[in-house]
Amino acid sequence: MSISNFLFSFCCCLTVFVNSQQLNLKSPTNVSTIPYFEKNEYRTFHIIETEERLENEEKIDKTPLTFKYDITVKIKNSTDSNYTMEMTYKNFSINKEADDYIEALRKIKENLTILYTTDEFGQFDTVLNLKELTLKMGLAFDLILQNELAKIAPKDDYLIPIIEEQYKETKELYLKPENIEIILLDDIGVIHSLYGDDLFLNKSKENKIEYVLFNKKSINGTSTSILKSANKEKNECKIEMNDKPNSADLQLHMKDLMDVFVSEDEVGEGTVSNFKYNSTTKTIYIMNLTNGWIDQISIVSNLKTTYLKETVKITTKKEYTVF
Repeated sequence: MSISNFLFSFCCCLTVFVNSQQLNLKSPTNVSTIPYFEKNEYRTFHIIETEERLENEEKIDKTPLTFKYDITVKIKNSTDSNYTMEMTYKNFSINKEADDYIEALRKIKENLTILYTTDEFGQFDTVLNLKELTLKMGLAFDLILQNELAKIAPKDDYLIPIIEEQYKETKELYLKPENIEIILLDDIGVIHSLYGDDLFLNKSKENKIEYVLFNKKSINGTSTSILKSANKEKNECKIEMNDKPNSADLQLHMKDLMDVFVSEDEVGEGTVSNFKYNSTTKTIYIMNLTNGWIDQISIVSNLKTTYLKETVKITTKKEYTVF
C-alpha cells in the first residue's frame, strides 16, 4: 500500500471513530439530549443574573440588580439507571444592597452543596441531603428575624411578639420539603430540563410541563423545543426552549394569592378579572454532542402584570458559561 493510500485509509477510519463518539448526533438533522457522564467528571459554571423592572414603561432603577456566582456540577456516581450528582455554590456577589430575604438566601447558598440523583436520561429525580438543606434554611430565617428585631425601637417593643409569630408561620411554610426544593433547586431545574429529548433540525416539539408552586400547588404549561443547529465539526448543537404557563391556570392562581394576601376590605368586585399576568421564558442551550455536557445557557424571562391602568414588567436575564 502506498503512503498516500495509507493516509487516506487512516483518515477514513479516524473520521468513523470521531463520528461514532458523537453519541447525541443521530444524523445531520437529528439530535438526542442524553448525558454520557463519567464518575468524577465535573463542570464549573460562572453565572450572571440581572433583573430590570419597569413601572408603566419607566425604569424603577437606572442600574439593574445583578447577581454573580459559580456552581460546580460533579458526577459522584454513574450506573446504567441513574446518576448521583452534586452541585456546589461559591463566590456570590451582588452589585447593590438587597432586601433581607435575598441577603439571607445568598448566605444560605454560599458553599452550599446539593446532593441529588437523576434518571438514566439525565432528568432530575431526588434530593438526597434534604435534612441538611432544611437546617440551613431554618438558620437563615432565624438570622432574618434577628435583623428585623434589631431595627425595632424601644417604644415599639409591643411589635416583637407579633413579628415573631409572623416569622414562625413563614418559616414553617418555607421549611416544608416541597417548598425548599422550589427555592434551592432553580439551577438544577435549568440544567436538567434539557435532557431526555429527541429533536429534528428547525422542527418544533411541544411538551406539556408543570410549574410547581408552594404548598404542592402547580400550574400547567407548554415547553416548545427547537434544534437550531447541529455542528459536527465543532461537536456542539444549539437548542432553543420557549416556556409559557397556561393562562387559565394563571388566573386561578392569582385568585388563590389574592384570597391569602389581600384583605376583604381591599377586594372589590371584579378585582381578580382586572388583574392580568403574563409570563414567557426563552432558554438557549449549547450542548456537547459527544457527552451531553452543557457548555453555555442563556435565559431571558419576561413577566408582566397589569391591574387596571398600572403595569409592571420584570425582565430577568441569566447567563451560564463554563470556565
